[in-house]
Amino acid sequence: MTFKFTKHFTTEFRKLLKKYRHAEDDFDSFVSDFTKNHQSAKTIKANIHKARIKNSDKAKGKSAGYRTYYYVVENDSVYFLTIYNKSEKESIDESMLDEIVGAEAIGK
Repeated sequence: MTFKFTKHFTTEFRKLLKKYRHAEDDFDSFVSDFTKNHQSAKTIKANIHKARIKNSDKAKGKSAGYRTYYYVVENDSVYFLTIYNKSEKESIDESMLDEIVGAEAIGK
């Protein structure tokens, strides 16, 4: 499986790295066990899924984690669309996800 990152994801992830010391380790842990984590992810639409990533810098339960959205292309490639801190943002609008997918020409 190949993992790719959109420009939007990279920008948002850099913001998290500045704020949370272990954000990269938390994300790497999520990716290293992606098959298991993908099974517990929620399907938003078509090939877009959302998943929770534990934030080891905050030990406050489920709301203290990160939320990531990703797009799976034929079980071959995974495009990470965005990531954010769940305690700072509730959810993301589907139209925003469509914009990111369209801007990156994913799945075309």
